[in-house]
Amino acid sequence: MHVCAIATEVLGSGKELIKDEALLYIDSLIKLGQIQEARTQWENRRVLLSEDDHIRLAFGSLGVRMYAEDGKPEQAQELALELLPQADQDLKVPILLPVLVAWANKGDEDSVKRAWALYIRLRKELDTNIRIEDYQSVIMSFINSGRTEVALAVFKDLILSGEAESHNSVELYNKALGIVSDMQTQSADSSKLNLVSLTALTAMPRRYQNKFFYGSWLKLLIGNGELDAAASVIELMMERGVKPDAKHLNGMIGAWLRNGNAEERARADQLAWSMIHRRLDFVRERRGQATVRESPRVTVPTPAAKIASFRSIPPATIETFCLLLLDYQRRGLHKQVDILKTNLSKAEIPPNTYWMNHLMYAELREDREDRAWNVYIDRPRYISPDTESFACLWDCEKRNLDKNLANASRKFPKPRRILGEMLSWYNQLGQGARREVRESASKELYEQIIRCMCLSHDLEGTIVALYALKKIIHLYPNDDTVRLVALQVARRGIDGAVPRPSRRRRAPAAQLRSKDNLQKTMQLFHLITEQRAETLGQQQMDPNAFNEEQKGEELILVLARLLYMVMLQTTEDREMVLLKVKDAAEEIGLPLENESLRLITA
Repeated sequence: MHVCAIATEVLGSGKELIKDEALLYIDSLIKLGQIQEARTQWENRRVLLSEDDHIRLAFGSLGVRMYAEDGKPEQAQELALELLPQADQDLKVPILLPVLVAWANKGDEDSVKRAWALYIRLRKELDTNIRIEDYQSVIMSFINSGRTEVALAVFKDLILSGEAESHNSVELYNKALGIVSDMQTQSADSSKLNLVSLTALTAMPRRYQNKFFYGSWLKLLIGNGELDAAASVIELMMERGVKPDAKHLNGMIGAWLRNGNAEERARADQLAWSMIHRRLDFVRERRGQATVRESPRVTVPTPAAKIASFRSIPPATIETFCLLLLDYQRRGLHKQVDILKTNLSKAEIPPNTYWMNHLMYAELREDREDRAWNVYIDRPRYISPDTESFACLWDCEKRNLDKNLANASRKFPKPRRILGEMLSWYNQLGQGARREVRESASKELYEQIIRCMCLSHDLEGTIVALYALKKIIHLYPNDDTVRLVALQVARRGIDGAVPRPSRRRRAPAAQLRSKDNLQKTMQLFHLITEQRAETLGQQQMDPNAFNEEQKGEELILVLARLLYMVMLQTTEDREMVLLKVKDAAEEIGLPLENESLRLITA
């Protein structure tokens, strides 16, 4: 818009635009849809077609786009074919593609054939240099013009690229038109094209008429955000008798929901419930019951409505239910969540870990930590929790510990129980699954676990947690962990005082005392660190030369020793303190090695 305003002002003053300015002006007019003005400006400068190759190609390409946008593919093609011999590989697609789109948009059979012939010309021009992006541009051109079946043939070529196949579109075209040598003239001869059906030109090998081939195309389209195009492909599959897999439709549902606008959410909801009803029909038929239900209401002709109308729509899977559950939870649609849970039971589909996790998070959002625990503890035996399950439980633990005694749920377990559950689960995993746990675990989860141990004023449990987390998720403490532990000790009091009252009730004097406790705790931490460095030095070891894992091991030891020494201040009975640590380790399910205990109590 800004370019057009400046150019109009220059021309209005009686001055002429220089070549580059004129090109920029015409380009802006085309983009703004002012085709007639663009054509006037272009025709007035037609002499630029006789300039050097750079100007000629740039000016000619604008003319191709202009004629194509104006619905004149014949003129656009004539000009494009004049430019091709001088164009390098990168320019051939921008020159030919607008013409192809213009032919395809006309929609009649002859025009689509001409568009197809231009695609063949493009294939021949680029040969092995044709890129995935070039294929995708042509595919979207045919899909947007409503010729999904033709776009399918282009996708077939993309899959076959680099292979010598009799079903390659160039070979099919040559056979159909009786062409032996490479086509060097205009890419389509109307008289010959009219003798050949478009079906023959875009024939698909039988081995590609299956849901896996179409599925790879759908994955590409959904990944590129071309959801309407993907919906058209699903329609084509069903029209051709290829039943899509439920995961293809689930991919569409998930993509529509991720976009988040109301129209696409309605599409996702409509398609998902159509799949759910299909599953419920299947269950009734399996039981020999009559199928009596309302069909999903279709109020607007959306892609989802078209797909849902096909009898070959697959039944819902647990993923379908999970996608709706997550969407309903995010939008606070509690009634729909309850309806979904009821229908999952009716559909006789076993829930999975993903479903369980989101039910737990739903309870957490409603501030019902005890119910989240019930979802976990009452799960069917075949459902194994994952890292996300425990992340939710620790979030519940933190929420419960943050409440005052009057509001906290006594039904929700203490941190030791959650850590014990986590350790027991980990010990049952195979090596591959353990590796996945370590890769998926985050530092945020680590800190949340230590934070919960600290908030519960469990010094012994914190010692065990430091060692347990090293085993489970191979993570080690850092400066943030040191601060969490130091705050725990400071709140308790360096001299073993009772835990502090709530912040609201604390007097300024109590706050000063807590700050003083924190300083003393950090002094003790640094003292233990220095003593440990001296011990290592006597053993001819330099802590500064340790790798990250060795430094982590040392920090665990220093923190454990700090907590042990603070516990000693409440009693001078070392055996009693050691017994408390051992009891905590046994309760959690991680007996500490004698060497670890020796180092802690040294």
